[in-house]
Amino acid sequence: KEEAHYILIKNSYLLTKNSIEDKKRERIEETLERYRKFVTEYPSTKYKKEVDLISDAMEREFQEITKK
Repeated sequence: KEEAHYILIKNSYLLTKNSIEDKKRERIEETLERYRKFVTEYPSTKYKKEVDLISDAMEREFQEITKK
């Protein structure tokens, strides 16, 4: 179950990165919400480092698109 949630976050991240501009904001928000749920449910996950990097990338991307 933990690995399935991790894969969901990773796929959500990849979808966001390859999205058209009109859909990016919504998809970033979805990815960040999945991240928050994941780290709440699995606080000591072996995937913590990677999902934290994904979260950081999505936060930076969100900041960039909200500046436009």
